[in-house]
Amino acid sequence: MRRLLVLIWLFPVLLSAQEVVKVVTLSEFIVASEPDLDHEDFIWKVVNDSSFYQAYINLRFYPHRYTSNLTVFNKGGEKEQATLFREATLHRYDRMAWVTIDKEKTNGRLYNRKGEHRYLTAEMFDDVFFPRERYYPTTEIKSMEQELTNASTIEKYKSQLKKMLFNPGQEIASVPFIGNKVALFSDEMIEYYNFHIYHTVYEGRPCYVFDVSEKEGNKKNDTVIKSMITYFDQESMKVVMREYVLQNDIMLFNFDIHIKVLNHIIDGIPVPKRMEYDGFWNVLFKKPEVIQFDIDFYEYGIN
Repeated sequence: MRRLLVLIWLFPVLLSAQEVVKVVTLSEFIVASEPDLDHEDFIWKVVNDSSFYQAYINLRFYPHRYTSNLTVFNKGGEKEQATLFREATLHRYDRMAWVTIDKEKTNGRLYNRKGEHRYLTAEMFDDVFFPRERYYPTTEIKSMEQELTNASTIEKYKSQLKKMLFNPGQEIASVPFIGNKVALFSDEMIEYYNFHIYHTVYEGRPCYVFDVSEKEGNKKNDTVIKSMITYFDQESMKVVMREYVLQNDIMLFNFDIHIKVLNHIIDGIPVPKRMEYDGFWNVLFKKPEVIQFDIDFYEYGIN
């Protein structure tokens, strides 16, 4: 209790009464192998972490080069139906940013006769990593929130998928039936999970690992995030690696997605290094999709 009082004193502006309750409640579920770690302090940082989402936002801000591979499989996942390889560059000049595709190779029926995407996941992939229009980038998180009250159903699904991919563990109020289930640290959801904290070395960096796994005995749709393991750089507490599994099966849509993201920390700034996606996604009135993609990001112009 003394450590908790010290924590509240250190963070009087950032830590509301509701967040104190959340930290105390979550701490009851934690299994930790780090006796010298201030668990309440660590949990508060985990619950309030924004560095993972910030890395995605920084990706759209800082110039860099990247290489991607995307593969579409048949419904069973055994046979390749289409592939897409790209090399690209994100440019910055003054306040404007834009992407050029320097090299592209496709195989199979990736597009329809109008040149439009046949697959929702591939379309989302393009929207996120290969925007066609020039835009004014920013590193502010709240400016990335999308107002979609007048958007089409498909646009809303794409927005929700992006939020699940790049900000897992936070509630998505706009998603029917599952929005509250992705809020890992809510009082309603923590009882469905096992939480572990331990220490490791990752790519030469001492890291704390926060390991979340679904408890045995849960019903199929009790949770959406089935597991999530996060490596926090011990010095900066920024996320350097996160791997997670999302699953859901309802009539409106169902999915089974495995994602792994590796981050750089360059001059204190988190940016993605590599992303791996392996997922099944099925939206009502659309054909099921089994798609894998990986992207390597490099040569950031942060300085």
